[in-house]
Amino acid sequence: MENSSNRLAARRRRSPLTLAAILLAPLLLAACARPSESDMATRLTEAMECKWMEVADFKRTDSLPGMWSYIGQYSFLLKMKDGDEGARNFYSGLLSAMPAGEKDLKKALYSSQAQAYVRTECTEGAAAVLNQLSNHVLNQLDDREPQARLPVVVPMTGWAEFANTKNGWVMDVRREKIEGAFVYAEPMKWDQIAPQAGSIFRQPEEKTK
Repeated sequence: MENSSNRLAARRRRSPLTLAAILLAPLLLAACARPSESDMATRLTEAMECKWMEVADFKRTDSLPGMWSYIGQYSFLLKMKDGDEGARNFYSGLLSAMPAGEKDLKKALYSSQAQAYVRTECTEGAAAVLNQLSNHVLNQLDDREPQARLPVVVPMTGWAEFANTKNGWVMDVRREKIEGAFVYAEPMKWDQIAPQAGSIFRQPEEKTK
């Protein structure tokens, strides 16, 4: 009888520990989980989806696992689809979408017409990069460079917070920036990009002279 009482008391002592272990096990497993490099690349590709550009050469560079999430740092390239021709097509359409007669390049780029063009079939993240590249190219036009140098490969770095859900890994917060030198298309004359490029930013009164 005494042995039975001792076993019952020992079982009662173990019960809280067993319950705690059962409750903590999923948390500990979640803390040890981390997205694969393929998972991270897939989520980033979705976040940077765009009809003009694509993600390439994704690499995880650092990580910081947490209790509830996972912080990953990475590098990748954004490449213009169809290379030189894809870049020419994008800037041709952009110049056509920008309001004629607007001398302020930044104002022209951020006009509703031009931004509608940039954002069509592109995520917010991809459109932000396209705007940076467009500023770079339009500065060349503003400086009256005889030929345009259009970026076709853009090196990027970034970090993101990933959470493990029942539907797989999701990207909660992320930041990217351009880091490094562009690879450019072969230089081309502005009228090869758009016939109106040479006059698109002249004032209306200059056009009538």
